[in-house]
Amino acid sequence: MTGKEHERVIPITTDARTLEQRRKDMVNNLERKQKSASGNLVKLADKPTCNHNWDDEVNRWIQEAYNRWNEDVGRMARDTFALVPQCDFDMEPLVPFGMFGPFGHVPSILARMKQQLDSLHRQINAQPHLWSGNALGAITPRQCQTNGILDFLKDAYEIGEDGQLHFKVRFDVRGFGPNDIEVSTAKNRLTVHGKKSARTDTSSSSNEFSRTIYLPDSVDDSQFQCHMTGDGILMVEAPVKAPDYQSLTFDDKRQLAIKPKTGTDVAKAATNKNNQLALQLLGVCGPTVLQDGETGRKLHVEVPVEPGFTSDELRVRMDTNCVVVSGRKNIVEGSGQSQCSHVKEFTRTYTIPETVDTFSVKTQLKDNTLIVEAPLLQSST
Repeated sequence: MTGKEHERVIPITTDARTLEQRRKDMVNNLERKQKSASGNLVKLADKPTCNHNWDDEVNRWIQEAYNRWNEDVGRMARDTFALVPQCDFDMEPLVPFGMFGPFGHVPSILARMKQQLDSLHRQINAQPHLWSGNALGAITPRQCQTNGILDFLKDAYEIGEDGQLHFKVRFDVRGFGPNDIEVSTAKNRLTVHGKKSARTDTSSSSNEFSRTIYLPDSVDDSQFQCHMTGDGILMVEAPVKAPDYQSLTFDDKRQLAIKPKTGTDVAKAATNKNNQLALQLLGVCGPTVLQDGETGRKLHVEVPVEPGFTSDELRVRMDTNCVVVSGRKNIVEGSGQSQCSHVKEFTRTYTIPETVDTFSVKTQLKDNTLIVEAPLLQSST
């Protein structure tokens, strides 16, 4: 049973709008839907339901999208994947699924990503003049992802036009038409393949390019949509599978963050047969890498928290090779005319071996210690 047998090709829709114009229309449409829904007492069937007010999160996200517009457009350009020539890396098929257990195919996907990233680095070093920002072409975009192979995950989740959480990635396909591109998905991977052919009276030539990225289990890959913009950006997105909206929030830069569970939350989940086991304290402050029977290795982080902070006042966010834990608490003292208030907050950042997918994180507040756990995908070598 090979990965090829499980591939699904995602249709590509062309759009004359630029990437920025699509972004503007998406935010405007989302804002209109939010305003319309807030005045409608009829409950929408596809609207997330939870005690935590997700509408407030969406409205705050919309406002920050307007406030940080130029910053967002720049980030979207930087976070665009470039395609690389296929001749620059091993073209053997990926390891068949299940060969090494439930996550056996993931190492081969990550290895392919590493080969492609190394190829991209070689191009940049060999032809730096093409990366000045003036040249056009699918393998020499204005800016592109050249960091760690999993670093894109920290910015991959944002709100979609339907007001729910989506996984979004972008590829630079300038120089290609929609008929030159094929987008396919299989378990835990997304691949964009481009082929350009040229023919003259005396000769013909063909060049192929591709890029493969890892897909977290949280992504509903059966719902992928693909749009090619007028300025040559391929936008690929899909909703997230049944997210726990009660635990989701965004930080000041609108990066996705997780609110920790309490012991009571875990007990309720166990009662409802959600199979969420309580995390165990090791008594070691900071990050620890543990052996895990399911994925091989997992990250375990213990963070001391000052007494008085509740789980609702804590946030866990994943950044490039680090986990960021923050807390913010509004404190009111005194009464009457002598009443005053102030904010108590903290941020702690811990370096970890690799960038972790936010949706793979489990976090729980036990007494005055916050526990964070997540699987590590890459090998220790």
